[in-house]
Amino acid sequence: SYLMGRDCSINMPRIETQRGSMHDNLNIQQVCDRYQVGRSTVYRWIHSGHFPRGMVIGGTVRWPLQQLEQFEAQIQ
Repeated sequence: SYLMGRDCSINMPRIETQRGSMHDNLNIQQVCDRYQVGRSTVYRWIHSGHFPRGMVIGGTVRWPLQQLEQFEAQIQ
């Protein structure tokens, strides 16, 4: 696990992600599943500056998969 500040850690399991327009942007539930944490943890990481902010697409916050992969590469 990676220490992200007080009470913040990220376990990064290696997962296969299908490529394609539908899968290039993850919603909050998919981000939570990817890091095996709850929504409040993701938002706490964002608020503390330790996690990338998502972008609003169609009224829903989404994280580009490429942005998450770059983030993961930086903390490894």
